[in-house]
Amino acid sequence: MSKGDTTGGLLTNALALVLVAACVVIGLAGLVLPVIPGLLFLAVAALLAAGRFPRIAARLRSHRSIGRHLGRHEAFARLGALGKLEVVALMAVKIVLDGLASIASYLGRSRQRRNPRRSGRRSGAYGSSGSANT
Repeated sequence: MSKGDTTGGLLTNALALVLVAACVVIGLAGLVLPVIPGLLFLAVAALLAAGRFPRIAARLRSHRSIGRHLGRHEAFARLGALGKLEVVALMAVKIVLDGLASIASYLGRSRQRRNPRRSGRRSGAYGSSGSANT
C-alpha cells in the first residue's frame, strides 16, 4: 500500500467505528441489565474511539476524570515490551497479595466466630451481677 492510498486507513477507521458502536450498544444494555458490565464496555468504546479519532481524544482528554485515565492508557501504550511485561508482572503480584490478604482476613473472622473467648470479646465482662458498677 502506498502513502497516497487511504483505503487501509479508511478500512481501519470503519472497523474501529463498528467496534466502538458495538461496545456502546452493549454498554448501554449493560446499564439496564445487571449481567453485562455496562461501564466496562463504555470505557472500552471511549478508549477505542480516542485511539482512532483525534477529535474524540481531545474531547476526552479535556474531561476531568476521563483525561487522567486516558493519559495512563497512553503512557502504557508507549511502553516497550519489557515495560509492559513489568507492569503486568507487578499487577499479578498485587492480585496474589490481595488474594492472600483476603484469605487471611476471612480465616481470622471465621476463627473469631468459632472461638469468641480468644477474640477479646468476652461476653459477661460486665455481667448481669453488676459487679463493675459497684
